[in-house]
Amino acid sequence: MNLIFSFLCIFLLIGCTQSPTQKVYKLYQKKDFKKAIPLLKPLCVNGDKTSCKLIASFYGKTPHQKEMALLALDYACQYGDIFSCKVASRAYQQLKRIDKVIQTLQNGCKGGDAKLCFSLAKQFYLQKDFLKAKEYALKSCYGGEKDACLLSHYLKASKQK
Repeated sequence: MNLIFSFLCIFLLIGCTQSPTQKVYKLYQKKDFKKAIPLLKPLCVNGDKTSCKLIASFYGKTPHQKEMALLALDYACQYGDIFSCKVASRAYQQLKRIDKVIQTLQNGCKGGDAKLCFSLAKQFYLQKDFLKAKEYALKSCYGGEKDACLLSHYLKASKQK
C-alpha cells in the first residue's frame, strides 16, 4: 500500500510540474515581462522560435529597442519561421542592410517560401549576379511564382545572346 501511494505521489508530482518553457510563457501571458524576457532569451538563442517571436513582439513595442526586436526576428528566421523572415527582410531593406536582406531571404527560401526565393532572385539580379538570380528564380518558379518563371526565362535568353 505504501509503495502504491509513493508511485501515485510521484506520478502526480511529475504530471503537475511545468516545463521551464511553460513557466516563461505563463509569465509572458501575465505581462510580467521583467521576469519573462531574461528567461526567454536563452530559449531563443537555443532554437525556440516561439520565444524569439515573443521577445520580438515585446521589444517591437518599445521605440528604443527595435534593434533587439529585429535580432530576435532574425533568430526566429534562422530557425525556420517564414513569417519572421518576411518581416526581418523588409526591416533590413529599410535599413539598407543588403547583406542581412539576402541572409534572411535565403533562410526563408530554404524554408520553402517561393515568394522569398523570388525576392532573393531579384536582389541578386540588382547586384548583377545573374547566375544566382537565375538559380533562385528557377527555384521560385518551381514553387509556383509565375513572375519568377519570366525572370528565369529572361535570364536564360539573355545569356544565349
